[in-house]
Amino acid sequence: MKNKKGFNVVLDISMLILMLIEISGRLVSSFYHELLGIGLIMLFILHNIKNRNWYKSIFKGRYNLYRTLIFIINAGLLISFSVLMISAVPISRSIFKFLDIEGGLNIRKLHTASSYIGLIFISLHLGFHMEMIINKVKNKINIRGLTKIVFCIIFALTFIWGIRSFIYRNILSKVIAYYSFDIASSNDSLSIALWDYFCIVFFISFLCYFIMKFIKKRI
Repeated sequence: MKNKKGFNVVLDISMLILMLIEISGRLVSSFYHELLGIGLIMLFILHNIKNRNWYKSIFKGRYNLYRTLIFIINAGLLISFSVLMISAVPISRSIFKFLDIEGGLNIRKLHTASSYIGLIFISLHLGFHMEMIINKVKNKINIRGLTKIVFCIIFALTFIWGIRSFIYRNILSKVIAYYSFDIASSNDSLSIALWDYFCIVFFISFLCYFIMKFIKKRI
């Protein structure tokens, strides 16, 4: 049982790391971007296979607001990743180039939008499981006194930086397919981009956690 839980944690962390690298794809060569993208999709498929019981329960039981939001988050994640996977093939410059399919600007916009929508839904999905994650951390680490103050400061700074990065990285514009691709600035780097996107995930996840917690108390 412990091995199963450990595998699930490694799987989820691996998916998140790959997604953060992929969303910074303009800073990674075309070949590695596509190769890591295939890895991400394979992990996503494996994640869905391991959680296939959720699909069996969709039409069972009553739906309240909390369960409806969970369904929307999971369905949004599934749709965005499906679009991301399909749209990647015609715009491939390396691995799928032999297919000789011309994607065009609209497909690029669709791919960019679905990647950022997917990032948001991954963050929301993580936020849904945040209570379980927090409880596990509390069981492992004794957060009291000075340690608690340090944690609160780090949390606040990361959350605020996530809001800043969300605005700075023009996430909303990318979600509505305003961009066909992201252009790296001269002072940008993979490490900076990864940190910004991690903070964005952190911000959205905890925002979702707080909202979900509020809703659960009123059901």
